[in-house]
Amino acid sequence: GEHVTVQYGPTAVQWCSTPLLEAIAQAAADTGRPVHMHLLETQYQRTWADEAHPGGIVKFLDDIGLLTPRLTLAHCTWARPEELALIAERGATIAVNTSSNLGLKSGIAPLPEMLRQGCRVAMGLDGMAFDEDADALREARLAYALHRGWGYETTMTAAQLWGFASRRRIEVGAPADIVLLDWDALDDDALFPDTDPLDLLLARGNGGHIAQVFIGGRKVVNGGRVLGVEEPALQAELLARMRAALAADAGHRDWRGTVQALAEDLAPFYRQGHFGGCCG
Repeated sequence: GEHVTVQYGPTAVQWCSTPLLEAIAQAAADTGRPVHMHLLETQYQRTWADEAHPGGIVKFLDDIGLLTPRLTLAHCTWARPEELALIAERGATIAVNTSSNLGLKSGIAPLPEMLRQGCRVAMGLDGMAFDEDADALREARLAYALHRGWGYETTMTAAQLWGFASRRRIEVGAPADIVLLDWDALDDDALFPDTDPLDLLLARGNGGHIAQVFIGGRKVVNGGRVLGVEEPALQAELLARMRAALAADAGHRDWRGTVQALAEDLAPFYRQGHFGGCCG
C-alpha cells in the first residue's frame, strides 16, 4: 500500500561483506529506497570496529556511499563526537533505543551530543521496551529522564526531544501525519492553566493517552484502538498457535541448558578479546 515502504536492511557492518554493503549502497542510490542498519550498539562492537576499520567505521560507510539521508542507524551508543558530526553532515538518521540498551547492558547513547552535533534523531524500541508494550511515549520519557542533566544543568529540552525544534506545521499541503492526545486524561488534575504541554507529556504521557492517529490524512487509530485490524483476536490466535507448536516440540525445553553450556564454553574465548563483532 501507499503507506508501506520496503527498505534494505543489512544488519550491521560486522555481519556483512564489503561487496554486499557496496551493492546495497548502489541499489539504494538507484531506487531511492531507505536503508536501516545497526551501528556501534555495544562496547564490543566499538572494539571490533576500531580493529577492523582503523580509518573509522563511519568514514567507511561514507566512503562506500551508504552514509546518506536514506540511511537510518540504530543505536550509535558508542559513537564518538567526530563520528556523530559526520553522520549529521551527511544527513543520516540515528534511531536511539534506550530501553533496549539498558536491558542488554549495552550502554547509554550520547543523545545530548547527537543533538549538539546536529544529528537527526529518532526514538526506537528494538523490540525491547521495558514493559514489553512498545510504548513510544514512555520510551521518549525514559530517554529524557536519562539525559536532562544534573541539578541546574540542562542538556536537553522537551522541544528538542519531541522534535518540535524543527517547527512541524499543520497547514494545507503538509503531510497530514497527526497524533491527537486526550488532554483531559493527561491533565486530569490540572491546577494551573498555563502548564507547558510538552513538559506535561514528558512527566506522565504514555500510549494510553493517544486518542487518534492520522497517517496521510487517513484515520488509523480511534479511541486508542487500531482501525481495520482486529488486534485482540490476532494476538489470541498467534498465542494459541505458538503454544500449540511448543507443546508439540518436546525438545524445546532443553534449550535453556544448551544455551548455558554454550555460554560457559565460549566465555573464555570472548574474554580474550575475540569479539568478532559480537553484540553481547
